[in-house]
Amino acid sequence: MSVVRRAVWAGMFLALAACSPLQPETPTPVVLYASSAASPWLESAYACAPQVGAIIRLAQSPADADARLMVGTPLAVTPFLYMLGEEEIVIVAHAGSNLSLADVEQAQALFAGDEKTVWVFDHAEDVMRFFVAGVMRGRPITPLARLATSPQEMAQALSADKKAVGVLGRRSVGENLQVVFSAGFAPVLVETTSQPEGVLALLLKCMAE
Repeated sequence: MSVVRRAVWAGMFLALAACSPLQPETPTPVVLYASSAASPWLESAYACAPQVGAIIRLAQSPADADARLMVGTPLAVTPFLYMLGEEEIVIVAHAGSNLSLADVEQAQALFAGDEKTVWVFDHAEDVMRFFVAGVMRGRPITPLARLATSPQEMAQALSADKKAVGVLGRRSVGENLQVVFSAGFAPVLVETTSQPEGVLALLLKCMAE
């Protein structure tokens, strides 16, 4: 079990929620920020909000949020970092593609070469840090790779091009796509500025269940 797993296992939410007051009659605003890869997990936040007396608001900047959702190991482990679950990071192609990848070496060659139209995210994005570390392992991605600004944009591009491949979290894979290789499972983490209390603690516990 990794250092991150030992530090952030979501069982801590049990203790946090046990110390939290009962759900208030008036819903409490909770401001969340999610990276592109973690954005599908906002569905859990919206589903849990009525149960714990919260109203979800989205922040444009991580600094403005009560809690920040991310996928993969963070650049730095902070005291208030908790694990909500896991997301499988996958290489995806058009549903009509005959592409098949048997191992990491083939995946590396695909993303380093020019036989396919390769779609990636900015290397600063959490999902790309996980992919580069776990799959590319120091080998550069082709400079001809196209840059997507969101999972939705990448999914649409792959759906429209049988010769394209890209990297997505499993939750972002649509009906017109197929998974051709798994890069592994990344932790879905939430970082808070201070120890979660009250409605925020209840919300995070619900999302982790």
